[in-house]
Amino acid sequence: MKRVLSRRTKFTLAQHRHDDVLSFKFIQVLPVTGTLGAEVEGVDLTKPVPPPVVDEIHAAFLQYGVLFFRGQHGLTPHAHLAFSRLFGSIQRHPIVQGMAGHPDILQIVKEPGTPTRFGEEWHSDHSFMHAPPLGSVRFGATPILTQCQANFNGTAAMTYQKGHDNSVVHPVVTIHPETGKRVLFVNPMFTQCFEHMTVRIVDESAPILNMLYGKAFRPEHQCRFRWSPGSVAFWDNRRLQHVAINDNVASRRVMHRITIQGGVPQK
Repeated sequence: MKRVLSRRTKFTLAQHRHDDVLSFKFIQVLPVTGTLGAEVEGVDLTKPVPPPVVDEIHAAFLQYGVLFFRGQHGLTPHAHLAFSRLFGSIQRHPIVQGMAGHPDILQIVKEPGTPTRFGEEWHSDHSFMHAPPLGSVRFGATPILTQCQANFNGTAAMTYQKGHDNSVVHPVVTIHPETGKRVLFVNPMFTQCFEHMTVRIVDESAPILNMLYGKAFRPEHQCRFRWSPGSVAFWDNRRLQHVAINDNVASRRVMHRITIQGGVPQK
């Protein structure tokens, strides 16, 4: 099957490298941690983004995994969609209905005092689908993200990823289609078990999966962004996982998320 990727998949990081350090002409990039994540300055997402700026955003996206844009207070649904479409087609949520008038946008609302939260386990979005997303662009409160690039040579093992109405088999370790790096592609929310193993509550898969999760979710692999009104996050769903946090129970939170189509995970 032909992989569905961003229209910019031929773009390489080498185009922006100078002495192994990314250099930019049109944007300012400020790393958030030593592992992943960067704030991007000099971009107004409420207006059309020029192609040279899009190229630099894409390069920073591949380098840092998640980008944060502050001060986007006037971002309308139309501008949110326009920016997201620069990196691929939109993938609607397969289960939850989209926002009224804008079905390509998932609106997530958390009322004051609500103890539960949407996405309260570590996961990559829609990993139970045959072709999970490339990434997501969220306007509103941001989750904690973790780097899942694998430090080992990989394995041919496969796992079942289960959603509400469907399940699929994916490689445990995938190859990022743009960077070529290996990525651990299992998560506690959707991964059920290894292929050919049982799905009992206490089963053969659990000890191995828990060991992998323990490596992936170490604090040194994580990025937590200090959110402020008008902030936008754009993360790479192919190499990162994220989890929602309940750190402000007293306030009402409204988040708008757009998900960008990706391709079938490759091993």
